[in-house]
Amino acid sequence: MGPTAPSGVGPAWTGWPRDPSAHPATGQVAATAFKPRANRTFLALCAEYALNAVGLVPHMVFLVDFVARGLGRGLDTGGFYWTIFGIGAVAGPLLAGAIADRVGFRRTLQASFLVQAAAVAAPAISDGPIALVISSAVVGLFVPGVVPLVLGRMHELVHEARARQKAWSWCTTAFAVGQAAAAYGFSYLFAQTGGAYALLFALGAAALLIAFVLDLAQGAEPPPHREEKARS
Repeated sequence: MGPTAPSGVGPAWTGWPRDPSAHPATGQVAATAFKPRANRTFLALCAEYALNAVGLVPHMVFLVDFVARGLGRGLDTGGFYWTIFGIGAVAGPLLAGAIADRVGFRRTLQASFLVQAAAVAAPAISDGPIALVISSAVVGLFVPGVVPLVLGRMHELVHEARARQKAWSWCTTAFAVGQAAAAYGFSYLFAQTGGAYALLFALGAAALLIAFVLDLAQGAEPPPHREEKARS
């Protein structure tokens, strides 16, 4: 049975990755061998997804407040940047998927960590309108845009359909835990520091840079198995 399309992503449905079961990708794990706790690369992907969730929280929770109260520009201006954030989110899955189809999911995911880190850190460096527009649009793009990247990467690592269902539940749980922990933790820090917005944006960017380093630490993809070579 195929995956069910989430509500609101109809235009992106045609970009759903094709089932590569007939041609296993490099580094895939067979269902009989897939054990999440024993698979270092997959656990790293879950950790990266959780860290990505942490990095998105400053914009998702504090962006409007930062502009309206922190910069003293009012709710109307804060709402304007939130609209830009939403426009970016609309284009996110389509753009991320199109790039990944051309250069690969792992490379696109790695690049996304760096791009997101720069966008999340931008409000801590500059409060100019251009910087805030770019920051809002880029982070908004990756709120849904990171999902097909991680899903595609998971498909590269896990081959069999049943194993993928289990693997994706691990990924989504990791994202939810990271997002919830960051929301509570950043809110606590915000209260304790008397509204240190820059600290929150810096911590979000740091989480994304850690995700990038963690992915690099997994090294190069393993070569195809000899059996696969023989069948090709």
